[in-house]
Amino acid sequence: MPEYLYPGVYVEEIDTGNKPIEGVSTSTCGFLGIAERGPTSATLITSFDDYTRAFGSYVKDANGTDHYLAYSVEGFFQNGGQRCFVQRVAHYDPVTAANSAARAKVALTNLTLWAIGPGIFGNNIAYQIGPAGLADPTLFKLTVSYWEGTPSPDLMSSPDLTEVYDNLSATTTASTFFESEINGASNLVVIKQSVAGGRPANNSQANLQVSANGSLSPTQALTAGKTLILAAGGGAAAPTVTFTVNAAGPIKTVADLMTAVNADTKVGAKAYLDLSRRFNVLDTQGRGNITVTGTLAAAGADLGAFAATTQAGPPLLLTGGSDGSGPNSNLQVGASAGIVPGLALADGETITLTSGATVKAFVVNAAAGPIKLVSDLITAINADPFGAKASLDAAGHFNVLDTQNRGNLTVTDALAGAGGVGALGAFATAPTGGTVQLSLADFTGFDPDPFTIPALAATSTAAKSGLLGLGDVDEISLLCCPEEFYYGTANFQIAGLLQQQCETLKDRFAILEAPSNARPDQTNTPSVNSEYAAYYFPWLVVTNPLSGVNLLVPPCGHIAGIYARSDTDIGVQKDPANEVISGIVQLQLPINNQQQSILNPVGVNCLRHFTGAGNLVWGGRTTSNDPDWKYINVRRIFIFVETSIQRGTQWVVFDINSDPTWRRVVRSVSDFLTSLWRDGVLQGATKDEAFFVKCDNTTMTQADIDNGRLICVIGIAPVKPAEFVIFRIGQWYGGTDVTEL
Repeated sequence: MPEYLYPGVYVEEIDTGNKPIEGVSTSTCGFLGIAERGPTSATLITSFDDYTRAFGSYVKDANGTDHYLAYSVEGFFQNGGQRCFVQRVAHYDPVTAANSAARAKVALTNLTLWAIGPGIFGNNIAYQIGPAGLADPTLFKLTVSYWEGTPSPDLMSSPDLTEVYDNLSATTTASTFFESEINGASNLVVIKQSVAGGRPANNSQANLQVSANGSLSPTQALTAGKTLILAAGGGAAAPTVTFTVNAAGPIKTVADLMTAVNADTKVGAKAYLDLSRRFNVLDTQGRGNITVTGTLAAAGADLGAFAATTQAGPPLLLTGGSDGSGPNSNLQVGASAGIVPGLALADGETITLTSGATVKAFVVNAAAGPIKLVSDLITAINADPFGAKASLDAAGHFNVLDTQNRGNLTVTDALAGAGGVGALGAFATAPTGGTVQLSLADFTGFDPDPFTIPALAATSTAAKSGLLGLGDVDEISLLCCPEEFYYGTANFQIAGLLQQQCETLKDRFAILEAPSNARPDQTNTPSVNSEYAAYYFPWLVVTNPLSGVNLLVPPCGHIAGIYARSDTDIGVQKDPANEVISGIVQLQLPINNQQQSILNPVGVNCLRHFTGAGNLVWGGRTTSNDPDWKYINVRRIFIFVETSIQRGTQWVVFDINSDPTWRRVVRSVSDFLTSLWRDGVLQGATKDEAFFVKCDNTTMTQADIDNGRLICVIGIAPVKPAEFVIFRIGQWYGGTDVTEL
C-alpha cells in the first residue's frame, strides 16, 4: 500500500481497466527437411529468396533421389505464405562420431572459420583475407564465396553466393569487431577469434612471386644465364614455371620480364600484361600456365616490387566438410585372422557379423564348423546355443534373429542365391561405408544440437536439432515435413513424430500427405488418427528447375501456403478448402466424385481439378474419427483461442486470487471472444449464444484457491463449414407446388 507521510499532493497511477488479449498468428509454418546447406537450427525465412540464401537451392543426392524441402518452401510462398521457420536435418551418430556429418573449417593463427553448418557443401566455400578498404593496416577485408557445384579453378569466377565484410577489426571492443559483424549475418560461415587483438594475415600472395639466387630487390637485375622462377600464389601447391634468362636480359622491370619470357625459344612460353594489369604466362610445353588475377602494376615498374606486395592472395577453400557416412547394407563378415575366399573357420573361432553399425558375434561350435560358404554360416548360427536363427530368403536377403536380445540383423541387399552358394570370403571384401542414411533420431532431434561449435557455445543461444528445434519456436502454428516418406511409402514414422509434437504442444497443426504411390480407393487411409492433423492426396506436378522436366512433389508446402492465404484473407474460421493451388503444372492424377465419396469420409482431403476453376483443395477434414473434431477450422479455432488466451493472461500469474481478479479475467476473455464473434469466428445471433466465460466460486473450490489455482471455464461455439450444400428444388404452379425428393 502507498505511504502518505508528509503533507502535500500525491499523484498515483491505478490500473482500472482489463488487460486486452491479442490474437496470435495462425499462418507461420515450420518446415523440417533436407537442404543443400545451411544451419541446423530453426531459421526464420520470409521469402523463397531468403531460403536460397540461407539453405541453397533444389537438392538431388548422389543416388539421384530428389529431396523436397526447397520445392515445398517455394510452394508455400507461391500460395500466400508470409513467414516460416526451416529446420535442416543432418546426420549425427552418437555412438560413432566419425560417422556424423562435420563442418568444413580452416584454423588460422588468429581465428577459425567454420561453414555455417555441417555437410560436404562446406568444402565449396572459399575465403580471402586482404587489406581493408580504409587505409588502416589494423583492419582487414574478408570475402567468402560459395559454389553449388565444383568451384571454379581460380576460386573467384562465377560463385553462386558471395559475401564481403570490409574494414573488420580484431579488437573485441570495436564497433566492427569481426565476430559481431559476421556471426548471425553470414549465410555461409561462422567465425571465432583465437588470439585476442591479432589481425589475421592476408591470404598467400596471388601477385607474381619472383626468385633468383635469393631475394630480388628493386635495384637488382637478372642477367643472362640466371634462372628465373615464377609462381602464382606461393606455397608448394602453387603453379610454378621456371625459365632461364637468355640474351634478352638483363631483367629488372615487368616489361623486361615479359620480353624475357616471350623470348624463350626452347619451349615457346608467352607472357603478357592485360588491360587490368593481370600478368599471364602461357606455357605451350605443359610445364604449367600462370594467370595472376590481382592487379600488378604498370609495365615499367621495377620487378622487385612484386616480391614485397601487400595485396590479398587467391581465395582458399575450407576443408573437412562431410555429410557423414552411412552403413553399408551388405553383410560384413570378420574373424580374428580375417576371411578370404577358400579359408574356413574352425571350431572355437568367432564369427562377427556387421549390418551397418550393428555388430554381433557368434562362436563356431563343433556341430557347425568349419565355415566356408554362406550355407555353412547359416548352419553355424542356427547351432548357436543361445537360440540365434539365420536364414536366406528367396530374394537372397540374409536375416539373423537373436532371441536373447543380443541384436537382430536384417540385410536387405541380395547376397547370394537362395541355396546359400558362394564363398564366405566374398562378403568380407565388400566395400564399407555406404551412402549416409539419416536416422529417425536425426529427424526427432537432439538436445542440445550436436553440431553446435564448442568455441561459440558460450556466446550463442542453446539450440536443439531436428523437430525438437521447431518445438521451441512458439510462433509456429503449422507443421510439415516434405521428407515424410524418407523411409519409404509404407513407413509413417515421421508423420507420427509430427502428430506427437502437435498433440503435446497443442499450439500447432500438422499437414500430412499420402504416399506418392497411393491410389484413389479404399486402400488410401490417413497415416495417423488425430484432431491435430490433416491428410492430403494426391501429389503435385511441378517443373524441375534443374532439368526442365516435370517432377512429383508432396503437397504439404503448397497446402501450408493456402492455409496462410485463407487466414490472411478471411480468418482462421474459414476451412482452407475450395482454394486454388498455385505454382504447379497439374495434379498427379484426377479424382472424380465417386472416388472422393470413398476417401472423404475417412479423412482424406482430395486435391481436384475442375474445368473453369483450376486445381482446388477439395476437402477440409482432420484425420480424427471424433465427430466433434471433424473439421480443420474447428480444431484451428480452438488452437487460436487457447493459445491467445494463454499468452494474453500471463499477468494473472501470482496476482491476488480473489473476486476482483476473477472479474478482470472474465472481462479480458469476454472482450477477446466478443471481437471474435463480431469477426465471424463464433456462431450465434448474440454474444450469449456464441460463448460464455465463468470465473467465480462456482468454478473453483476453496481447496483450489488454497492450492493456488485460479480456474476459468470458457465455452465457445465455433462456426462450421458448409461441406454439403443442398438445394431442394420443386415445381411451383400458382400456389400449388410439386416437390421432387
